[in-house]
Amino acid sequence: MTAGEPETRGLEVGVYDLVGRRVLKVQAQGSRLVAFLRDERGRPLANGVYLVEVKLRRADGTVVRELRKIVLMR
Repeated sequence: MTAGEPETRGLEVGVYDLVGRRVLKVQAQGSRLVAFLRDERGRPLANGVYLVEVKLRRADGTVVRELRKIVLMR
């Protein structure tokens, strides 16, 4: 994932199941983040629907937050 804003100073992504349990959280400095679809215990995420929360921290300290629904199918 790469943020589209050049002044991005950090990214944080949280992935949640539909019950609201966080199954993955990853952070990165700058505007680029690499994450493998594995839970916090290292197991592959199961097929299904997940909520993804992305927080982007700008150079001026403001935070932009976006929530999306994704479907994982292999």
